[in-house]
Amino acid sequence: MSARLRSETSPIFPESDKKTGKGMKLLLTFIVIFLVFWFILYISHPVWVQNKVNGNPDGSINNLRCFLYSIIIAAIVTLIVWMIIK
Repeated sequence: MSARLRSETSPIFPESDKKTGKGMKLLLTFIVIFLVFWFILYISHPVWVQNKVNGNPDGSINNLRCFLYSIIIAAIVTLIVWMIIK
């Protein structure tokens, strides 16, 4: 417990560094979640990320949709993680 108190009051780690650390952890979490979901969407080829021909999916992946859906999903999951941590 005393080691914990010393690290919290240390001049080496001011309060602003702790806030920056949390932000960097959330950014890293976002990037990891984004990459995981992009890989899952790219491999699984769900209908909503496929190219459409005459309104029907043709089986090929639309990389922009995959990228955008991965960003949206990662943002939502990161927001949920941030709410739980806070």
